[in-house]
Amino acid sequence: MLFKNDSNKISSWPSLLKSNYYKIKQVFDISINNRSLPKILIVLGTRPEGIKCAPLIAELKSDYYRSKFQIIILSTGQHREILQQSLMAFKQTVDIDLDLMMNNQTLSYLFHRIFFQINEQINLIKPNLLIVQGDTTTALVSALVAAYNQIPVAHVEAGLRTFNLSNPFPEELNRKIIDSFAKLMFAPTTFAKEVLIREGACETDIFITGNTGVDAFYQYYKH
Repeated sequence: MLFKNDSNKISSWPSLLKSNYYKIKQVFDISINNRSLPKILIVLGTRPEGIKCAPLIAELKSDYYRSKFQIIILSTGQHREILQQSLMAFKQTVDIDLDLMMNNQTLSYLFHRIFFQINEQINLIKPNLLIVQGDTTTALVSALVAAYNQIPVAHVEAGLRTFNLSNPFPEELNRKIIDSFAKLMFAPTTFAKEVLIREGACETDIFITGNTGVDAFYQYYKH
């Protein structure tokens, strides 16, 4: 399997997923009902999340995986309109839109609203795996709710650090917390992987994928 280690190189999601399909599937096999497809819930909130997850969504919705997984895309509405626009640029759509954005709401209030709504959706959908991207409030809260419901979490863009909790805030805090319990960590670089290992992550749970933003750029201009 070929992995690109530099963050400015094109990653290989098709290679990564196909080569590690059974290994990744083992993470959530325990809770799978054999009579139905395992459900993967991808939670997005902002435009960067939409752009950087677009290549992964496209791959998971490809013919190869259509008979293996049920993919559900949920938006918290943190950047509602521009998130939808960014996904449409890659011919992807949101399945569930919570539309939680309000003017002048504090981070703590947004945290509370996302937590409550995501918890309701998780109990309705009953996903076998939850995927988040990056370091947004949406990513942190969704990952926490999944963990509280004993659903394994996969983190795209794991291991990025400034080593300063105040800069950027709250992003540095958010991504450190997510990586502290994520079961699958998709790191953009070898350095990010080394950071995760130093922080106590299991090396077998980390996959070097490259920067999915580069994938998105390549995919957009290719088509």
